[in-house]
Amino acid sequence: MRLVLAICAICCALGFAGVASADSSTSSPNTVQLAQNSQFANLLGQSAFKNLPLEAPKAADSTATLKMTAVVATGAIKNIADPIQWTVVRKANGSIPQAVVARDKSATATFKLPPGKYIVEGIWKAIVVQRDVDLPAGKPHTELFNYNAGTISLKMIPYSGAAPITSAVKWELYFMRKGNGANLQDNDKLFMVVAPTQQFSLPAGSYVVRASYGGTFADLVMPIEAGHSYKYTINLYSAQVTFNAAGADKTTNWQVLRAKPDGDGQRRMVASQTGVSPTFLLREGKYIVKVATGNLHAEQAFEVKAAKNTTVKVKLQ
Repeated sequence: MRLVLAICAICCALGFAGVASADSSTSSPNTVQLAQNSQFANLLGQSAFKNLPLEAPKAADSTATLKMTAVVATGAIKNIADPIQWTVVRKANGSIPQAVVARDKSATATFKLPPGKYIVEGIWKAIVVQRDVDLPAGKPHTELFNYNAGTISLKMIPYSGAAPITSAVKWELYFMRKGNGANLQDNDKLFMVVAPTQQFSLPAGSYVVRASYGGTFADLVMPIEAGHSYKYTINLYSAQVTFNAAGADKTTNWQVLRAKPDGDGQRRMVASQTGVSPTFLLREGKYIVKVATGNLHAEQAFEVKAAKNTTVKVKLQ
């Protein structure tokens, strides 16, 4: 069996920068999804055989019966009841080219086909499975697809005790590779979804989701075991900070930097804005704000405590 990770809208932990609570045991409105990696873009909710011609076999030649069904994981009590996109492909044989001979979108499907060798593809949510099938004549042949998958549901809160965020959160999903640590690689990015909440059904393995909101983000490693469902709440441990300064106008530039320099000795800028009195959503920690307007400048340290919205007054000189 060939298992391929695909990208489908589902309307479809080690935390590097964020903390999440989870219980092992929907889908978001207004979902926007973009393929980020060309390796997966051709599987964006469609068959890998979409460009093959459809050649329906003659009824007189279709003396074999193929029945398709599927489970989420080994040991599942019930078969999958959600729609599955089935595609049956005739293998090339000498002068006979490869071609699609049947399609169906039912949870279970039955096909009348000529005996022979086929590739059967089943797309369920975010997973594509492909299997070689040698179909005999006579007695119906049944294939059971095992998607070996788990499901993760995600939501975000700005701080402990707050209601879940209901506006757009950017969810980016990555493969988790050993040794990469917090250094997420673009080559490992699978896709990006913008929605208040999100649900992923994925093959067993380890993934990283980066959740971004209001100019800040949190990373969460998600180990997925087949047959398990998980619910994660990502806590940003954040607060709103409003800045003002006498003499500031709509051209005033505000930059927020982490107080502690990075390894190269430079402070990392986490947010910037132009305006009279900007408000930033910032994670708990120590920062420095730099302000510039005309010939006036200022630099001031401040600290953010989760759930404690504050106003910082800066004196321009």
